[in-house]
Amino acid sequence: EQRQLIEEYIVKRPEFLASYNPLKFDSKAPAIVKKMMKSGREAGVGPMATVAGCFAERVGQKLLQTYHFREIIVENGGDIFLKIFQPAQIAIFAGQSPLSNRIALDISTTDDPIGICTSSATVGPSKSFGKADAFVVVCHSTPLADGLATHYCNKLKKKEDISVLLQQCRENKKIMTAATVFGDNFGMIGQHKIRLIEE
Repeated sequence: EQRQLIEEYIVKRPEFLASYNPLKFDSKAPAIVKKMMKSGREAGVGPMATVAGCFAERVGQKLLQTYHFREIIVENGGDIFLKIFQPAQIAIFAGQSPLSNRIALDISTTDDPIGICTSSATVGPSKSFGKADAFVVVCHSTPLADGLATHYCNKLKKKEDISVLLQQCRENKKIMTAATVFGDNFGMIGQHKIRLIEE
């Protein structure tokens, strides 16, 4: 149902599908399209950079509201909507990096749902202008986390960029945690801890 709304909107406004930059807000668009536009604008990316996070959040919220689950995890190609009452470890998949699946974020209980989203220049079909194997962003909004992960992944082109970009993440009050894997380099800021995964 949500996908159909997006596809119908794209027919009317093709740039919604193709733009790498934020689009002018359309107050008459369907709710999911408006959410993507708003999140894309806030993250500095095109609206489609938030689509996976938006779908994960929509499905998760619908299940919470309809079935009143206490816990839920919706994973959509590296973008996660999560509400839990017991701790979990979320491993970071980073393709061919030697750190891939060796590092996990420790996520404690969540009173409110959170989004954990990953963008990669080396994994998956999505277009990236950067070179990071993984850039992870955690926010209360899953679409915003998705857009921000894309934004920072696009900017990471050499290992010297890691500290600069993580400082920018630290200054964004909506980012709870940010982490990146670039070859054999790892960097992180924020409120969550990490755990090494034994081989």
